Order: sequence, then C-alpha cells, then structure tokens
Amino acid sequence: MPSKKRFFVAVVELESHLGWLEAALGTASGLVASDEPSVDRVLQLVDTASASAVFVRFGPLDHAQRSQLVLRMLDRKPNLAVIGVGESDDRELMLSVLRSGARDFIPIGASAIDVHAAVERVFSRHAALETTTAQGSAHAIVCARPDGASTSLAVHLALAIRRIVAPEEKVLLLDLGAPVGDSLLFLDLRPTYNFVDAVRSVRRFDQTLIHAAFASHKSGLSVLALPEDPSELESVQATDAIALTGVLKAYFDHVVVNLAGMFDLDQLFPMLEKATSVLVHTDQCVASCRANFRLLEAIRQAKVPLTNSRLVVDRFHPKIDPPADQIAELLGMERWSCIPPDGLRMVEALNTGQPIFDLAPSCGYSKAVAQLAHLLLDRDEPSAARGPLRALWARLRTRPGAK
Repeated sequence: MPSKKRFFVAVVELESHLGWLEAALGTASGLVASDEPSVDRVLQLVDTASASAVFVRFGPLDHAQRSQLVLRMLDRKPNLAVIGVGESDDRELMLSVLRSGARDFIPIGASAIDVHAAVERVFSRHAALETTTAQGSAHAIVCARPDGASTSLAVHLALAIRRIVAPEEKVLLLDLGAPVGDSLLFLDLRPTYNFVDAVRSVRRFDQTLIHAAFASHKSGLSVLALPEDPSELESVQATDAIALTGVLKAYFDHVVVNLAGMFDLDQLFPMLEKATSVLVHTDQCVASCRANFRLLEAIRQAKVPLTNSRLVVDRFHPKIDPPADQIAELLGMERWSCIPPDGLRMVEALNTGQPIFDLAPSCGYSKAVAQLAHLLLDRDEPSAARGPLRALWARLRTRPGAK
C-alpha cells in the first residue's frame, strides 16, 4: 500500500532555491510555494494543503522580519513544524532561526539525504516531545542575601556534578540568580542565547535548540543564564518561566538551578516545588541569617514543600560565632555542609575565567564543594586510602570521552 504523500509549504522566493527544495524532497512529497510572505497567506496554504511543515528562507538582511513571521505563525498554530533554510550556515543566522521557533535549519543546496534527515528529525522530535515527561533531577540553591559566593557555589556544584556523573549524562547550570551573569565570568563564556530566549521557545523545545544555542563549557557543562539587560525579563510570563524548568528536566539528567536573590515569590515557590532538592545558602553573618530566616518563614507560611531541603553554611570559620549548629537551629534546618572561605581564589576565578577547581583542586573550598556534590547525588567519593589510584580514578572520570 503506497505511503501517504506529504505536503509542504515553502516561503522561498528564488526559483532556483525552490527547484532545489522540490528536487530534494522528491516525488513522494508535494511542495506549495507561498506567493507572499504573510502570516495569513502561509497559514491559509498550510490548511488548504494539509501541510506537514513550512520551509522559511532566512537571509542575513531579512532574518529579523522572517523571525517575526515564524513567531506570529506559531502564535496562531503552536504545533506547526517550521524548518529554516538559508544560503549561509553562519552561527548567528542559525541562532536567529532557532530563536524564532523553527525546529531545524538546512543550508540551501544541501543534499537530498540531508534534507530528508532534517525533515525526519523534526517529526521524530515532535512525536517524542508530545510524550516527554520530566525525568532529570533539579537541585535548587536559594539565598535571600546573595553575592558572588552564591554564584560560585552554583557554578562549582554544577562542575562537580559534571565530574562525578557518567560522560553520557547531561548536566545544566540554570543561573537565574543575582548578581546576574557572574556564572559566565567564572566559566569564561559569552553566550548569545539566554533564559528569555529559552522561555520564548518553551513550547517548541528540542535537542537541536539545546545543542545549537546553549552555552557549553569545556568540561561538558551546559549553561543558561539571565540576560544582562533586566528589561528583557518584562516580556517573560511567569507560567512560561516555570514551565521551562520542567521542560529542561526532560532534556538534562541533572540541573543546578541558582535561585539566589530571586524575590518574585510567585515564580520562586513553583520552582522550589519542582526541585528534587533545595540547598539553603547562608553564611555566619547575622544579616544573612536573618534574611534567610524571613525567606524560609514566607515559604513555610505559603505551605510550599521544600523537598530534601539542606543547609549550606558558606565562608565558615569554626572560631567565629555563631556556630553552624546555632545557625541551623535558628533556621529550623539540619546542618548539612560547611564550606571554608576562599575569597582571594574566588576573585581570581572571576577575573581569569578559571574555576577554583582548576586553580586549586586540593584547597578546602574545592574539597568541600566536591563532597557536597557527592552527598547530593548520594554517591561515594573515591577512598583516600587508595593513594595514587585516587588521582588516576579522578583523571579517568573527567577526561573527555571517558567511559
């Protein structure tokens, strides 16, 4: 029995480009060219032809207008499959295509095999997305009086998890905390795709978008941070921001979410509810303890369950009051981890873009955060009694491509 013929709509102006696409799709597919690049006309053709997808040409001079076209089409038909095509495979152009909500990108002139592969990827990912459920773990860090130490903990905890887990496991640092963007300094990253971009794409998320758009550290850690311009956040709907956290758990095995300094309780509470574990980050400063006490009281009064909540006392001096147990009693939590101060190395890490793990892997800070990661994942550390074998084990676990 012959397979059902697929139809596609193409927003492609040049006859040569249209001919390439028609030849690449082959006789088993039908291609309908849109006579004008308007939302109404394209969607009319989609409905008339019962089209499976729309090909939209993007160029260096009109990619902004084409992005708006795709966004408006998806506002009307959120499940519409859009595939971008362009004469250049420039990264900036590709990001513009993916930001618009297109599910894949094909360079004009690509082989028929590549075109068919892209089409099948789009449909297979769409089918998988419809049945995807969140399976990964999310470890949230909260702090009512954040500074660079909160970001440092989030960055180094994510890096430690990346080192511990198997190479095929995917790890993400979702940095929504304050100060904005400090995680990128620790990791020496300059991404062009941020949290707001991801929120706008939350209903059209897939692995292609993650691979092409998310910042990636040399360790294999993926990073998604807030935009530097706070005005961009004004367009973000709280429901979409919260939904994104759940979506990311479907694509990453481990997500470290830095929520330190997030004071919008309408967003904070649902994110905490989605977390697998919650780390309350404080130090011995009375002001920090008091601020965190107020935040925890607000959480308890709202009856938000803090799953596996744990207290982390940072910059801890055993000879300075108040002691960690007293802080834990004040906050109504069990003391779980104490991290020694290392302010000079933290400044060096920020200034050089090298994590403290690289600058001083054997210092107290590095050891404490690594131990925290092992506790969080409920995995044993390599035994110190193994001597030289411990260092070899660590090198094998962190080497790219190690199995």
